[in-house]
Amino acid sequence: MEAGSVSRQELTLGQLNLIARHVGVASGKSLVDVGCGNGDWLAPWQQRGRAVRGMEEKTDCPVTASDIITIGSPAAAVPWEPHTQDAILFRGTSIFSAVEFSPELMIGLANLGSSLKPRGRLLIPLSSNDPARMEAELLRWKNQLTVFPGTCRSRVLTPGISHYLTLAFLFGSSAPVPVVEFQIHRQPISRLEWHKLARAAVMSRLNAPVNAPAIA
Repeated sequence: MEAGSVSRQELTLGQLNLIARHVGVASGKSLVDVGCGNGDWLAPWQQRGRAVRGMEEKTDCPVTASDIITIGSPAAAVPWEPHTQDAILFRGTSIFSAVEFSPELMIGLANLGSSLKPRGRLLIPLSSNDPARMEAELLRWKNQLTVFPGTCRSRVLTPGISHYLTLAFLFGSSAPVPVVEFQIHRQPISRLEWHKLARAAVMSRLNAPVNAPAIA
């Protein structure tokens, strides 16, 4: 898949809150939204004492750093210690659409994955509703994530009956959200080990033999 063929998934307020509920923010779990834009949706959760924060590139959105939002890219560094986050939503920044197995994307995934607690989850929304493109996008992420210590699967997050019983639908549309969900293994490894795995995957890709042209 070529660079630029995967774009940021723009989610509704209801869909973002659906993801937050899915990962347990209401029960005290932490969530980082990487590619959060202006991060407006995070403020109500923080005001309720929930552990939410965002990350955005300064060049991508007119946003300033705050106690909620960090300016930067996961390909450079993340401001969180390893094994400290329950869930990360990855849906933007420039590396999101980088070429498959590119060094910057693999470094970014290593930084994000190593930030998660054991059994923590990295969620990546699929950005297309076209079945063929969804399948290609799903394969792209699974190919890259499976080099790391965790379990990768696809799932569709849906509001469920509680969404209507609690009148949550009044606070934004919660259409289903197809995601790739990568859950970290129980046994944590260091951030250095994550980077070693990322580097090995990149080098393996670079050293892969190129098919010889067919002879007529």
